[in-house]
Amino acid sequence: MAQPLTKRRSTGERELYVRRPDLEAELDRLLPLAWAILIERAMIDDHRSEGHLSNEALVHLVRKAHREGAEGARDKLLRPLLKRCKVILLRTLPDSRADNAEYLRGEALGRLGELFAEDGQGENPDLLDYYEVGLRGALATLRNDLIRTQSRESRRNVQLPDDIETDTQDPPGRDQVAARAEELTTMAPSQEGDLFAAHLVEALKELTPDERQAVLLRHMGYEEESKDPEKRTIATICGVTGRAVRYRLANAARKLSRLKEVQ
Repeated sequence: MAQPLTKRRSTGERELYVRRPDLEAELDRLLPLAWAILIERAMIDDHRSEGHLSNEALVHLVRKAHREGAEGARDKLLRPLLKRCKVILLRTLPDSRADNAEYLRGEALGRLGELFAEDGQGENPDLLDYYEVGLRGALATLRNDLIRTQSRESRRNVQLPDDIETDTQDPPGRDQVAARAEELTTMAPSQEGDLFAAHLVEALKELTPDERQAVLLRHMGYEEESKDPEKRTIATICGVTGRAVRYRLANAARKLSRLKEVQ
């Protein structure tokens, strides 16, 4: 039986969030399976295919792996989940909807990464219960919150944070351990490095929002920058230069290397 949800609704009688009956039945079938089988099924994209996992079941499995300390399984399950979220956001927040749609989608993925990193901790340990009830609805709420926040900032003529590390300075020197961490951070997703794959969620806790967004986007397959102005890259999504992206990834690499040293 899946662990019960504990988050309560913010309106009315503040009833507990409850999973759909079909989701509970799906989880009853999935939970006895080995992580290797669940990871294999998480890679099935076609919802009509046998063995495909629902979005909400995948959210639950990532959280379960996190709670049980199954770091490798958690991170391998998180990757297809983030890809699904990326597709949903691209459909519901296309470039035609807002001038900065790419930035908002990237920010939403970054916020979602933070939620998984902080799941089960702090003052609101059950925020992801909402995502188990309905992933699309939860992403819509997150997306709309970001749009409203930026709208308020625009009315106050407050610009988004500039890339203060950009072309005025190069990334600081890195020792061999940090350089290795940077290599793992910047390698293509198909070449999963042991450091990044094994400690993705822990690393997210150590990064600033800008660094976290850059690392998540790199892990999802985006290039740092491109000579093609129409191509979506980390730089275009974050609204900064390629040098700023490299600086952020270098800072993230140093933090990853420190995490490696204390493990």
